[in-house]
Amino acid sequence: MAGDESEKQEHNTPKTAWKPGQSGNPKGRPPKGQSLTDALKERVDKQAIADKLYEMAIEGDISALKYIYDRVDGKPGESIDLNHQGEVRIIDDV
Repeated sequence: MAGDESEKQEHNTPKTAWKPGQSGNPKGRPPKGQSLTDALKERVDKQAIADKLYEMAIEGDISALKYIYDRVDGKPGESIDLNHQGEVRIIDDV
């Protein structure tokens, strides 16, 4: 009876099934093309961007000034008290 089960397993296994330890894709996955991020990293001149950002801030661009401030000093911390009954309280000094 045990022999009948092994015959069924062999009979149901297709001839093209992979043998144990054999890869179905021996060459592996083909490499992806270059991403936009990778292409930009190769072309970006960080010093030129920093100079332009600094120039914009000096000329009065508030967004540029805020961006520089956030990068240099870090964004100010803010915590929210969710345990308070009723209203949501924002606590500024962290």
